[in-house]
Amino acid sequence: MQNKEKVFQFKLSILLSMLFLTSCRPLFVLEQITPEQAPADQENEITITGSGFTDDIQLSLEATGLKIPLGNIKIINETRLTATIPSSAPADIYDLVATQETQTTTLPQAFTLLSGTLKIYFLDVDQGDATLIITPENEVILIDGGPARLDRKLSEAINTYTNAPVSLLILSHHDADHLGGIVEYLSGEDGTAGTGDDIIPKKSLAPQDDRSCTSQTCHRYRTLLSYPLERAYAGTTMEMSALSIDVVSADGNFGDGPLANELEENEKSVGVILKYAGRKILIAGDLTGGGADSLDLETPLSVRTGAIDVLRVSHHGSISSTPESALTNWAPQVSIISTGTHNSYCHPHPDVIDRLMVESESIWLTGDGPNPETCGHDLPLDSKLHRNQGDILVEIDADGTLRSQASVN
Repeated sequence: MQNKEKVFQFKLSILLSMLFLTSCRPLFVLEQITPEQAPADQENEITITGSGFTDDIQLSLEATGLKIPLGNIKIINETRLTATIPSSAPADIYDLVATQETQTTTLPQAFTLLSGTLKIYFLDVDQGDATLIITPENEVILIDGGPARLDRKLSEAINTYTNAPVSLLILSHHDADHLGGIVEYLSGEDGTAGTGDDIIPKKSLAPQDDRSCTSQTCHRYRTLLSYPLERAYAGTTMEMSALSIDVVSADGNFGDGPLANELEENEKSVGVILKYAGRKILIAGDLTGGGADSLDLETPLSVRTGAIDVLRVSHHGSISSTPESALTNWAPQVSIISTGTHNSYCHPHPDVIDRLMVESESIWLTGDGPNPETCGHDLPLDSKLHRNQGDILVEIDADGTLRSQASVN
């Protein structure tokens, strides 16, 4: 009897020892891939962090119908390893799948292989604002539409660059120089809002319409079949293939409550950041920066967004926007200003240009800007400053290469 008890105790001690060793073993966890995006058609090395990594780990990227084994796996330590994605892996959004011993762990949508070029056209709409974005998959985004009744209609400008319909429409705010062209475009071929040929995009976003706008443009806007547009909320993120669109401001709110109770129209502007191939582009309507007695929304926004690569300068370069405090945080490589030639507002203001000169490598204007005779000031002659460019094209390749130029179309 005593022998049986000794055998039992021995087996129990072995079992407890095994349980103890198992409990002490680091958990096998996947946390992050760095970088999260890379161009397809080339070999890419990635770093994976987590815990409990051992030499027998097997890794693959997996998407619908695809499984791409990773090679050259090197364990740095139990929390970090490197691996290589083969050049044969096609462009797609992948889960990271790891197998170790009998355990399999997945990190969903952890890595994106990019293919093609993102094209952003800052359209020449005189003293207004309109931006056309075309993804590598030919999906189309329109942000604002300039004023109505231009010699060149918005639909004609869109058809110059794509034959695809607008999938996502974003209205920054209800001022006529941003809204008018959208109303005209969405009214269809007959130009009459609320009739059967009205265009209704798949998704549309706008700030809240509190009916404070009483213009004829806003009246026509409210009769569109697509009205009301879905209200934009800061913190919303949308994905269009490999392009990410983050709403960073709406109705004076960055996601944790409005910064003021009373807001004028420009302060309500919807702002978005486009992210592609590691690059960031900020487009924020007429968002204010504290000048001309306006509310400074751009400086706190810049603290949240950090550095960006391309800035669509708010409010056409008005002195109300683009303060030095925000520009220091953004440090944009390229700055774009939509402004009419010899416009009555004398935009852009030379102080804004001076601030941009410090932070940007190049500054591009759709029109020629102020008339020195009527405005009392002109803009400097500088190799950084490109005036009267018409439509301006910014391209971002899958490897992050960024180019800006006047559109050749």
